[in-house]
Amino acid sequence: MDTISGSSKPSLVAPLPPAPSSPIASSSSFTPMPVQPTPTGDAWDPLSRTPCVSPAPSSQTNTVGTPAAASFLQHSQMQGHRFYLTVQQDKNRKFEFRSICDGMVKVRDGSHVRDFSLAEVSTCMPTRKQDIVVCVQGEHFAQMFRIKTFGPDVCVLRKFGVPKTTKIETLYTLPTSTLAVIYPPTKH
Repeated sequence: MDTISGSSKPSLVAPLPPAPSSPIASSSSFTPMPVQPTPTGDAWDPLSRTPCVSPAPSSQTNTVGTPAAASFLQHSQMQGHRFYLTVQQDKNRKFEFRSICDGMVKVRDGSHVRDFSLAEVSTCMPTRKQDIVVCVQGEHFAQMFRIKTFGPDVCVLRKFGVPKTTKIETLYTLPTSTLAVIYPPTKH
């Protein structure tokens, strides 16, 4: 019995047809979509976790080499530079290098000072133009620069703190992997 009109006419609603055996559902009223997910390559899957984004445009914290590479912090020429450091337990958090003694690195964490072993810390590689960096190996070891042109493999740099006295500026081209980001020097 039809409940809308109150008559005993048979209902005009037909039962659903059986599901197709192929993985693609077909119907003339909508675009066929795959029933099972297919590999999407580099496309972002909306059902996956939202990727973590760091404040730097690189989307991941880049570090100079392995944690053992931070051993250059023990060199006397590196004292006084305020490196950005990360710790193995939390790669997205940045700490300020303060000093090193007997393999223990003192870092500033907000208003607190914390100690980590040298093996736990890594320096951060540059990620953009205008970063202030220190060269951690090679001919320009421990020298400060500002990035003029950033590249993932090579950066064009100029000496930090040297005023432009002429129109000719001395530029340096160094591998990005040999640079570590520092906080601006404090004025004494």
